[in-house]
Amino acid sequence: MHAVIDHSKIALAIIIISVLTSCGQKVNVTVEDGLEITKVKVSKGFFSINRATDKVLFNTEHEVIFENGTPYSFTTRYGENDFLVTYADEYYYQFRHFKTNQNSKDRYDFTLLGTSKNPKLKVSINNGQTMDFERNMNLIKDASKFKCNTLVDSAGTIYNMKEL
Repeated sequence: MHAVIDHSKIALAIIIISVLTSCGQKVNVTVEDGLEITKVKVSKGFFSINRATDKVLFNTEHEVIFENGTPYSFTTRYGENDFLVTYADEYYYQFRHFKTNQNSKDRYDFTLLGTSKNPKLKVSINNGQTMDFERNMNLIKDASKFKCNTLVDSAGTIYNMKEL
């Protein structure tokens, strides 16, 4: 007796596996000694540069892509891809990665450096060309004094966001 193979089920399984493995990316997050990986949270969303202050970042809908030491699958699109990194619910840094190739698979490496009272964020994005930067994180309690990670001047017109 010969086993009957249902080729349609095999094809469906291959398609599902292909979709699950090709659609998402994951962020790689590391911390230096003295910092705790479980206190890092990374979100992806759209954070308008036309905001009054950075305080609005914490009331804007976004997708969590790393939390409690666990990375989650996410996708990036052509154009603006905004990331918000927080540490211990006390510090933040937000940046925009402007993607020019919809099909490129980017590798996102985030490293938190420094101390728990003065954390810095080091980011490396590699999609065939490496883009790196390192910045001090801002206090969340002071977010109303910042716009795009820069102190708002008296007229409220500062824009100095890092676009990669």
